[in-house]
Amino acid sequence: MRNAVEHPKGHSGELKIENIALGADGKLVDARWRREEDGKIVYGPLDVIQELSVGVNNLLVLAEDILVMVVQTHLAMPDATVIVAIPERARNPECPIKYRIGPNTRLIAAIATAP
Repeated sequence: MRNAVEHPKGHSGELKIENIALGADGKLVDARWRREEDGKIVYGPLDVIQELSVGVNNLLVLAEDILVMVVQTHLAMPDATVIVAIPERARNPECPIKYRIGPNTRLIAAIATAP
């Protein structure tokens, strides 16, 4: 979609946007967009609100990942700790924590072998 906006009628075709409209049944139809080449739909039509929601979610995930990378480089004990991602299937849906910080394997081994 972005390429069609930046290069109208280029290799990605043309972006067509339909505003909110009144459907034949009298109900409102959400705004939609699509890409067309030579008058034929090559992508879409997609609901603009749903697509923007996906975009916002992706930006939030990116921001979270960048924050974790910054934190990881500024840990108080970088040689003793590690940040790990919790697999999606192991996350609690009520509180979906994505990352945990804990001791790395070297620290655990050092503790286990300490006198």
